Amino acid sequence: MTSLAERQFQFMASLLAEDGDPLEASSSKFDAGLGIYRNNYRTTLIEALSDTFKRTARWIGEEVFHQAAAHHVIINPPCGWTLDDVGAGFDRTLAELFAKDPEVSELAWIEWSMHRAFGAANAEPYTTGDFADSTAAFSDKDWGALCLDFIPGISTSLVHHDVAAIWHACDSDDVSCPPYSLNEPMACHVYRDGEQPTFITAPAFESPALNAMVGGAHFGDVLDLLFKLRPHESAVADAGAMLGRWLNNGFIVAVRTQAP
Repeated sequence: MTSLAERQFQFMASLLAEDGDPLEASSSKFDAGLGIYRNNYRTTLIEALSDTFKRTARWIGEEVFHQAAAHHVIINPPCGWTLDDVGAGFDRTLAELFAKDPEVSELAWIEWSMHRAFGAANAEPYTTGDFADSTAAFSDKDWGALCLDFIPGISTSLVHHDVAAIWHACDSDDVSCPPYSLNEPMACHVYRDGEQPTFITAPAFESPALNAMVGGAHFGDVLDLLFKLRPHESAVADAGAMLGRWLNNGFIVAVRTQAP
């Protein structure tokens, strides 16, 4: 006798199959009904992707987007209970499908990151005054042991295209694709400013630095990283300017020291 878990697995496999029906003892009536259910299931997932990735859809065209979305939901069926998670990994799917047009996956990454940031928990950002008060008595050792807590939902990645220009182009009637490639990559930070998810670009070295500190690295570790990425004489100044930008943009919510 087939267990309930096995039947559920077979049923999900039948929904995801391109054609045919892996369920045993099916009838033509059952097959017809399953075909309708399969179509409704996929349509719901594709509509969820279309709602989350509106600019990506506009950039590549609705028909092409629909095909890419269908491909994604077939090879990456959602494993969560909410449609909010359907878009997980879609940027990676697009990176494979549009290997010759990498701006597509960069745009999708921004939209997905903004979607996640929108639902992140609330937190009160540190002000420059808060930071100055907290670090006023810091010694060199304290600065090396500095750790930062960041607003929930913040994420960063390197981009190789003028994503801000592409973003605004998607708001216009002209979504032609002039050469948006950058001469050098830049960091793209996605976060929520109040109630509004947004993104900014910054010097490329900020992306590994932010990822490191979000992951719990000390400021001393980040300085070591910058010494490898930047001219030695400018690394300390770059680090200070970077902290200033993070504070001014509301990235930081707490300051603490922790022994390495």
